[in-house]
Amino acid sequence: KVRLYLKVGYRKGFKPGIFVFDVAIQGKTVLENFDMFAAFDGDFHRVSIKEFTNVEASNGDLEIAFTNDENHDPTARLVNAIEVIRE
Repeated sequence: KVRLYLKVGYRKGFKPGIFVFDVAIQGKTVLENFDMFAAFDGDFHRVSIKEFTNVEASNGDLEIAFTNDENHDPTARLVNAIEVIRE
């Protein structure tokens, strides 16, 4: 199981469509076009925890990839912590 702890730490530029990104775990997209503003209902003090189950490490490695396209701010990947829990 993998948990991502997300929080925007500043207000500058915090509006819909700016902080948007994708997350893939072990090559499988688990969040697509994740908009932090929408997830937090515009509340910059709010924290979001996204949990993903049935994640298997390969040879002891766990790959988590954060990506965004050229239309979105590259600072969008605002993950404060990653928790990996053996199931």
